[in-house]
Amino acid sequence: MKKRISFWSIRPRWLLASTLISSALLGACKKPPVEVKLYEKVNDTTIRLSSEVLANIKKTQVVSIEFPEQLTLMGKISIVEDRTEVVPARVTGRIESVNLASGEYAKKGQLLARIFSTDFSAAREEYLQALKGSKTRSPASISNDLKELTQMSKKRLEVLGLAPQDIESLASDQSDFSKLLPIRAPRDGFLVSKNATVGNLVNLGDPLFTSADLKKVWFSGDIYPEDIKRVKKDQEVVIKPDEADLPIYGRISFISPVVDPSTRTIKIRALMDNSRNLLKPEMYVQGNLILRRRQAILIPAQAMIRSSDQISVFKKVGSNSLEKGSDSLSVQLTPVQIGTEQNGMTEIKSGIQPGDEIVSEGALLLFAALNSSHP
Repeated sequence: MKKRISFWSIRPRWLLASTLISSALLGACKKPPVEVKLYEKVNDTTIRLSSEVLANIKKTQVVSIEFPEQLTLMGKISIVEDRTEVVPARVTGRIESVNLASGEYAKKGQLLARIFSTDFSAAREEYLQALKGSKTRSPASISNDLKELTQMSKKRLEVLGLAPQDIESLASDQSDFSKLLPIRAPRDGFLVSKNATVGNLVNLGDPLFTSADLKKVWFSGDIYPEDIKRVKKDQEVVIKPDEADLPIYGRISFISPVVDPSTRTIKIRALMDNSRNLLKPEMYVQGNLILRRRQAILIPAQAMIRSSDQISVFKKVGSNSLEKGSDSLSVQLTPVQIGTEQNGMTEIKSGIQPGDEIVSEGALLLFAALNSSHP
């Protein structure tokens, strides 16, 4: 008996065959991909670039700018000596309170500490008695001796360091604080040192605080003897503490007349503007001493192609522009002569002129394409 074959039993094979045939037909109908030509070699030094390549390289126009010849040196930041002031103890006594810690900023007249002193208590009482005697009498009956006593007692309080407002408040303020000698900041500045501690006994003349105005600081650097002939007073010094910050400027104020025997260098010192408080005492920084300024052609160092026999850049040739949107343009590998290199920029002495357009980023890729036999 013959076995009957159902259509449904061969359905999977039929579907598979149908799918394969359809795929083959669709593949035969597809168009081949269009080849995009990114560049074309014109000759051994010139290459024509498509708009796709132009959109992925950076370009710049050559200009002549003021170029500073500079000497780079390491140095240290320090406090300017004549911008510091010691706050001494003007009496013998005991420190009762301290209001600020070392490193904090104090404004002129701000309360730093209070001292209990028998000398101050006696001077205070003398002034209050003289002031009381003047107030109980009529102006006409006040003797010259009483006037002189009042002035002398007031002057004694001033010598002890009392500010005018503290003296005026003595008559009305009878609190315990008024019986303590206030120590106030003599100027705006940072407290770079603090010797005052609550409970300590101090003698006349003991330093309690040292205040420093850090709006100006010194940069001290080392110059080698062979460079000293190019260094003069008032030359500009530039410090850039961080890439995100603006440069800080100063000028040389001192050149040492002797050679340091340990380093065999000559010390120079520059007074730096520190109004933004970016330079900290004892900080080591790199300074650039500006020897002179002149006009020069500068280009980014990454625009140059360095080979074994020459240094070159890609310069635009023809009338098209290097700006995005151009259909194509040609660039030529042009030899250049370089000068000083600093801060990622290179001085060009010959080979290109102001107004020329060059490839500033992507030059190495173009150089590889120019030397490739299969674009």
